[in-house]
Amino acid sequence: MILSIVIPSFNRKEQLETILYYLDNQTNVNRHDFEVVVCDFSTDFDVELIVSPYKSLNITCLKVREKFNISKARNIGFESSKGNLITFLDVDIIIMSGFVSQVISKYEKMDKFIVFYYIYGVFQKKGSQLYHEIKSLTPEKFTNDWCKERNELRDVREAIFHMSDYERDRVPAPWAFGWSGAFSIDRESFIESGGFDESFLGWGAEDIDLVYRVLNNNIKYYFDSEISVLHVPHETNKSLNMQTNTLNKELMFKKYGTIEMEVHIAASFAYFNEFLLKLNNLHFSSRNPVYSSSFINQLNNLIEGKRSLCLGLDSFSEIKKLNILEFFSVNERMTNQILDWKQGSVVYQTLGLQTQFPNDCFEIIIIFDSYRFFDEKIRNAIYTESKRIGKKVYQITTKGFKLYEHNMHYNPLFIENDIMVIENKVNNA
Repeated sequence: MILSIVIPSFNRKEQLETILYYLDNQTNVNRHDFEVVVCDFSTDFDVELIVSPYKSLNITCLKVREKFNISKARNIGFESSKGNLITFLDVDIIIMSGFVSQVISKYEKMDKFIVFYYIYGVFQKKGSQLYHEIKSLTPEKFTNDWCKERNELRDVREAIFHMSDYERDRVPAPWAFGWSGAFSIDRESFIESGGFDESFLGWGAEDIDLVYRVLNNNIKYYFDSEISVLHVPHETNKSLNMQTNTLNKELMFKKYGTIEMEVHIAASFAYFNEFLLKLNNLHFSSRNPVYSSSFINQLNNLIEGKRSLCLGLDSFSEIKKLNILEFFSVNERMTNQILDWKQGSVVYQTLGLQTQFPNDCFEIIIIFDSYRFFDEKIRNAIYTESKRIGKKVYQITTKGFKLYEHNMHYNPLFIENDIMVIENKVNNA
């Protein structure tokens, strides 16, 4: 046995019938070289009636009678598989007639790797014109040319992978592209990663959590645009999916506590890696005015004898004069600068969107002008978290100071009343 194809299923009778039909129509492959493992949690139908016509596929059907958990379904399917090469396919995926032979020929002899296949049609809706065209497809008609003729079906990850020239090291968080709809991994790497985390509930993030751990084991990572599949649109509860996706992203942050996980909660997928690239190279000195000595003295009087935290300052001259020893830093360069310039400092590498500090941990938090650089969604999240971990929060707003803001018509009035604005009216050295 070379290849095991694992399919989790829950009350998707039509989709399960379809994917098995496409698997049964694979060409140029010995049926003894691959198996199909269906792990089914369905309550609406007898899965044996769906699977029985496809016994020639070397198919195993695992019936689980408990609440559906997609991570658990994949793990159970993996445990029953026999191949050294494992391919996970979601039940709402259909594959071209040469899919299995391509996967085996390209990846049979490869060790320590994970590969994600091109997925057409991820965000198509049921009932659209394209949906009806997809439903009328047959294995003979389903080709790459058919998909390429329909630009709306393109994989939304394609532009990002082109940008990085398909090299994982060119983007800061390649794990964010690791969608579980169609991917392959060698058996040993899956075991070493610990499999899917079954504490993730509902839709979203359980796949990228696995990929994050896989990549931390220095396993090779590929995005294969030559092997493609098609997502078949179906009914979804978008509101519930977004809710569970956010909760699962928060779970990832609790597990790993990194700044990239923190940002991942708030940033959209399309701009997440781009945002991280900018954050990794960001410095605040050009986005803060030069504060007068009298203004710094005013701040020092405010924080005297109190546990205080500084956000958004990396200027040597200002940090040296300020009597604060705890800082939030957004990247390694900024962290090292603060530690070099302010002996005895404690630097937390975080943007401040979500932290693991308890409520009212700091007596005073001072947010400097530079944080106005972030867009309103990011700013409001930072202010909300600052109010949770700080008893008093101050936003420094230098009157008339212009900086590269996302909102060029910035108005401090949107700040809630319990965040006090300290206006720096005169910008003198």
